[in-house]
Amino acid sequence: MDALMTVLLQIVLLAILAGYFALLMAAGYSLAWFAWHVLHDHWTLVQTWRETRVRLLGLAH
Repeated sequence: MDALMTVLLQIVLLAILAGYFALLMAAGYSLAWFAWHVLHDHWTLVQTWRETRVRLLGLAH
């Protein structure tokens, strides 16, 4: 009976650890997704500003 309880405890601890790593991976993915979109939107804004500035100043070739 003692060995069975030890095995069950190990299974429960392993499940908790797996859940923890799944949450950690989800948080990391969310952070990476957020950073990608912020940087992409910022770069798009920079490109739009550059094109507008060139158009307004008449520097287009």
